[in-house]
Amino acid sequence: MEMTNREFASHFSDKFTPEIKAFGKETLLTEGFDCLIVTDKEDKEKAYCTHCKKWVKIPANTIHTGSPKSIQAAERRYYNMHCCHGAWGMTEAEIEIEKAAEELREIKKKRKYAWCPECKKKYNVYHQWRMDMSQLDGTVRISIWAKSKVEPDAVVMRSINIERNYGNGDEPVVKDTYKEAERYLFRMGKKTVRQNCNPKGHWEYDENKGWYLKKPGKYRSFIKSIIDRAVRQSTVMWTDYIKGHYRMDITSLKAAIRKTPYYYLFNGRSNYIDHYKSYEYRENYPIYAVGLMNLYSLHPWIELLIKNSMLNIVIDHIRGEGCSQAICWGAKSIKSAVKRYTKQDMKDIMRYNAGQEQVREMDLAFLAEARNKYLPKMTLIEALAVSKEGMYTFKSVCKHAKQLKVTPERVMTYCQKHCSGSHKLGDWLDYLG
Repeated sequence: MEMTNREFASHFSDKFTPEIKAFGKETLLTEGFDCLIVTDKEDKEKAYCTHCKKWVKIPANTIHTGSPKSIQAAERRYYNMHCCHGAWGMTEAEIEIEKAAEELREIKKKRKYAWCPECKKKYNVYHQWRMDMSQLDGTVRISIWAKSKVEPDAVVMRSINIERNYGNGDEPVVKDTYKEAERYLFRMGKKTVRQNCNPKGHWEYDENKGWYLKKPGKYRSFIKSIIDRAVRQSTVMWTDYIKGHYRMDITSLKAAIRKTPYYYLFNGRSNYIDHYKSYEYRENYPIYAVGLMNLYSLHPWIELLIKNSMLNIVIDHIRGEGCSQAICWGAKSIKSAVKRYTKQDMKDIMRYNAGQEQVREMDLAFLAEARNKYLPKMTLIEALAVSKEGMYTFKSVCKHAKQLKVTPERVMTYCQKHCSGSHKLGDWLDYLG
């Protein structure tokens, strides 16, 4: 039976607690939304700090930072010129790149900062009479975790937008509005439930329609795909959370999973929180945490994959970039999931992943296929040597082995001796043909 809206809502708190607002305040500071506002043209020493909400004294010679739009325009011009240079490689384009880069440097030199004597932090300084303060308006998104109010082993996540708005009156009015964007409910043995909190609906993609706004109807809509909205961006969303306007409260995550089955996913050798920085764009942005929680809810055995140095394979599957033939993701146990591989294969994977390179899910899929069709005794190391040469070319050679008068074993020997180049096997195929 499908969960009702009332049952779903019973797991969550609707309050924006002081802890949530404290994390939101920290996020606004980290993402550069706080500043010093000078309102009196005759008294440039008096400024309002948007972070500590106090009037403070700053040096009178501090210069206006400048409109954010002028800096954004210069950055846009620089990157456009850079793209043109990459496409055509013209000398004129190189000159334009240097001009655009110099323009960007000059604008950034004019950006002046001042220290707030109260909160001891450095901020941009804006003269209110020089610009429309609404240019500073923006949105950040935060994710807050908590234990379910109903089930002790269930975990919930609330995705919240914080809208920062600056007034244009005589006195600076800085308003932060908290709006819940999405809710997630994680329960062991059950598929994750995700709900859109926007009464206008949520954006979905259709092959025929493209991106369209799906209205919720009488009740708020449940969304089938369990993907962190801040991870998968669409052209209809102006705020790019990946580039810096999204943060997850890791402290609340650790507290929420304590004394729940999810504790084992984020602790010990399977501690994704400690490892995510090598896979993500920035700190406080574990973009696959939601995907891991969802996958772990239905398949707890992925903990053993992660503990055996195969986190990258799990991440590839969550990203949709893996190969379904490598791991039986629908299996109910780790034994069934990796039944195509031997204990020695698992040891080889751990040893190989301890280095700089990682075994990909595609490599495992190729190993299983090659053992089934060409070389029953192929090892993981041999499969990796083939992957460097080109596994598709290898399969083509083996498929026409009789016509080419070679054996799969001979092809394997060639790959192991000449694995430094990516096209040598293809050249050899042309030679044999």
